[in-house]
Amino acid sequence: MKTDMKQKYTMKFLIVALFVLGCAVSFGHALQGEDSPYVGSEECGKCHLKEYKSWEQTNLARALLVLGPRKMMKIKKNAGLDPYADYTREPKCLKCHTTGFEQKKDGSYVFAEYGIGCEACHGAGKKYSMIMKLKGRDYKREELIEAGLYADFSGICEKCHNEEAPVVEADYKFSHKERYEKVHIPAKLKYHQQIERFKNEDEKE
Repeated sequence: MKTDMKQKYTMKFLIVALFVLGCAVSFGHALQGEDSPYVGSEECGKCHLKEYKSWEQTNLARALLVLGPRKMMKIKKNAGLDPYADYTREPKCLKCHTTGFEQKKDGSYVFAEYGIGCEACHGAGKKYSMIMKLKGRDYKREELIEAGLYADFSGICEKCHNEEAPVVEADYKFSHKERYEKVHIPAKLKYHQQIERFKNEDEKE
């Protein structure tokens, strides 16, 4: 009896393992590794814990999940999408719902992280995070920028948050300030400066 139960649980484990592996292959998903310039949001969170915890609660972190069937059904239906369809393998959707998305000439694709992670906005972090680790607080911002840290955020959000997105209205306008406040809790980082792109929005208030 115990042997039968053991075999039963072993079989369940194998089925789950094969399912996960199958998903990874069908997605063409490249996890962070030696050959990837990305480290993943969890790695960023080891030093920037407050920001990571704040990001975890946002829709950005769960951006891929909403592409699944029976997710955000009303919004999808209003946008002319099939609420029962699985869009988690559609490249045109994945490019804005994953981090580090890259489609190859043969039609296959890879991405570094499910959802919109830290590096989607701050740049692939393997090189500049290494500088941070080695130098502690003695690094200079210019060094990080040379290593791939994004210094100019203008236009990054609008690559996906624009009128071409199927779930927004034609007169949609993106608010940098509103989105920033939802993603990051106030934190005094070493190079925290007044964000230029907020100025025009502040003037309108």
